Amino acid sequence: MTIREAPAAGKPVLGSPSSHRSKSQMCFSTSTTARQSSSSTTAPTPSSSTSSTTTAPNARWIDDLRGRIGKCITFGCDASQVARSAKILAALSAEWRDLLAGSHGFITPGILAAGDLMGEQQQQQAGNVGNVRMGLQNHAVAWGDMDSFGHVNNTVYNKWAESARVNWLLHFAALDPANAKQWRQLMTMKHIGFIMQSITTKYKMPIVYPDTISVYYRLTKPVTDPSSTTTTPYLNLQSLILTHKHRRIAATTDESVVVYDYQAASKTDLPGFAAPLFGRTWNLQQVVAGRAQQRIAELVRAVEDLEKDTWDREDAKEDFGSSKQ
Repeated sequence: MTIREAPAAGKPVLGSPSSHRSKSQMCFSTSTTARQSSSSTTAPTPSSSTSSTTTAPNARWIDDLRGRIGKCITFGCDASQVARSAKILAALSAEWRDLLAGSHGFITPGILAAGDLMGEQQQQQAGNVGNVRMGLQNHAVAWGDMDSFGHVNNTVYNKWAESARVNWLLHFAALDPANAKQWRQLMTMKHIGFIMQSITTKYKMPIVYPDTISVYYRLTKPVTDPSSTTTTPYLNLQSLILTHKHRRIAATTDESVVVYDYQAASKTDLPGFAAPLFGRTWNLQQVVAGRAQQRIAELVRAVEDLEKDTWDREDAKEDFGSSKQ
């Protein structure tokens, strides 16, 4: 026989509705203050124009929310509560990439509606080329990408990042038609171009065939020196590799890219035509991060309200069905 100790004062009794709240819920409490970034690899601080954000959720926040909704349904829901559950689940299914990447400051095609800082023409062009050029979208993992350990080889992650980086840089040519030729030449060795100085890859979880991945890029520092109006000879970038199967971050890369003059054989400052668009991109990243975090907070509140209307209310009684025929 198992002897259970009496609960301490103030603690819920085992089996009561309040005792069912999972620990993962604590990872989604909303806050009116912006997240503080502890290093250059964390999400950028949202702009001050955002009125509400959410604290950083854990890596499994999407699965946790789905699990919490499932618990509500298992406990027993009426027709209206089932409809609310379906609405939240549909939003998670449709928006998970935009929310997961956007909350870390990565601009995705689906979140371009936050483009307050883009001109109307650029906004339309961004929508037209976004699905192809914003990074590496919906890339199918090949069986040959795996090694003898049964997961995708570590070097493949960097190849994915490389392809996404080129797409990300070339998409600026579509946003800036007047300088499209110069943008494309940045990827060649004719005059001014880019050279990778360093790359650090952080692996979060293994990827196994079959799967689909998406890769997005963002600036981790502004291209203009804050102490002056001149541009820097570096691009500080970060990529985010998402696994569609698990709806999680599989890896990130932190990169330093040098602006290089191949004719003079030396590094040089970022070309003048590129600085304005990179500057707007930096600002837009802040807007995107704030809006994605707000949307996550909305979904979290919707799940919390559903819980309070089902198993987490005072008079909650679990629906065990009926024995009547």
